Amino acid sequence: MTSPHFFLGCSLALGLLGGSLLQFRTGTARKGALACFWLSTGGMAWALSGAAWAGLLTLALWIVFPLSEIVFVLRRLRIPRERLLEESSPPTDEFPELRPITHELQDLGFRKVEDCNLNPPVQEQFFRLFGHESGLHHGVIGFVSDHGVGFDFVAFSSEDRQGRQWTTWDYPMSYGLKVPPQLLLHRALHCETAAELFAEHLELLHLNGVADADLVPGSDAAAVRARLEGSLARQLHYNVKVGILSPREEREDGFRYSWRGTFFVASEVVRDLVRL
Repeated sequence: MTSPHFFLGCSLALGLLGGSLLQFRTGTARKGALACFWLSTGGMAWALSGAAWAGLLTLALWIVFPLSEIVFVLRRLRIPRERLLEESSPPTDEFPELRPITHELQDLGFRKVEDCNLNPPVQEQFFRLFGHESGLHHGVIGFVSDHGVGFDFVAFSSEDRQGRQWTTWDYPMSYGLKVPPQLLLHRALHCETAAELFAEHLELLHLNGVADADLVPGSDAAAVRARLEGSLARQLHYNVKVGILSPREEREDGFRYSWRGTFFVASEVVRDLVRL
């Protein structure tokens, strides 16, 4: 029979591996780190208690506790009816990766047009907006933070003359809203650089028969800001329409998640965990 000390050693090794993976900013590395921490705690509970059920219970609690927290937070969350981008200073101390990622986009032919925050905030959301030299594509570096904990992502978007918005991004968290039909959202977590993500975006357009002549031009700050604000407004309207969000009955200053919406977000979190 395998010694408990062996399980304990393997669990500690998995924990160290998880900590090492957190040093990388790719979605794959982050998910690998989460898997290592999950298995490590289950293995340690098994080794220290000598009971297999203790390890399995620990693994289950990793899922039950976050889901219950998600339900609690979402039921209290209020989303403003109107949110606008307002010019702001970049959070350079909290987001030191902003400069190198900016250089990556500039090497791809993108020009920075504005730094802004989304107000009023649900969490702190910073966006650096870019327009491509061709005038046909927009880029965004996003940083979302809450109480000192944050994550970043990159997104590329193009709008065709039928009003469809094609967006490719590496948003690492489960997305909390349903996507309206006119927003074609492609999540590409396997892309490890901005160059790979932009190539993935161009391939998305090519595979769907969207040529440069089909795209709406516009790469100045007003055009980039208007597209992002319009996308956010359409998402809110659509999610109210399909029942994910419901207006607050007590006040008219925002939306809250319905029970249907709450379980939708929880299921998205579980699905992301299963994809590890």
